Amino acid sequence: MKAPWNAQGFAIDYVFLSEEYDDYVGTKFNDKFYMLLNGPATTGGQTKVVNFTDCRDPGEYHDLSGAACPLASGYCCYMAINTALSECCWYEGCKNGKWKTDISGTGFECAGSEMGDSDAKGSSTGWLKTQSPIAPGETFTLTFHLHDTGDGVYDSAVILDNFRWLETPTTPGTEPVN
Repeated sequence: MKAPWNAQGFAIDYVFLSEEYDDYVGTKFNDKFYMLLNGPATTGGQTKVVNFTDCRDPGEYHDLSGAACPLASGYCCYMAINTALSECCWYEGCKNGKWKTDISGTGFECAGSEMGDSDAKGSSTGWLKTQSPIAPGETFTLTFHLHDTGDGVYDSAVILDNFRWLETPTTPGTEPVN
């Protein structure tokens, strides 16, 4: 892609859905969704993951820590079931204890009860926005990568929407869409 001459960043909205909720939170079965940015000026020609956030339980699981993680918490998780932004059904420690985004009919919706949960149910992150700086006029590559981890059985999916250029300076990060 080529950024417009007045662009200083970009943003995109998405939702990550997975059958791995809530059964496999904190385990090696942790499908992930990466947004990989590579630009000569913005990333120095290196491929960098730009969609990361705080972890749900950093003592149990995290992808980056210390100087490698630019967040105030010092622990970063890539987009997966282990992020603090996940909307879970039953797992202890979830914000508000349950999901809030209606994903009925997707095949990833929560089971009607914890006892009724099975591998055929799931949850999502809800709608998120990731933004990242970009050099004005820069030609760059943005790769969307979703992969299975630890198994080839439980599915995950991503819905992308609303890519836009930002004309003001921005810092990289991921947050819920308001």
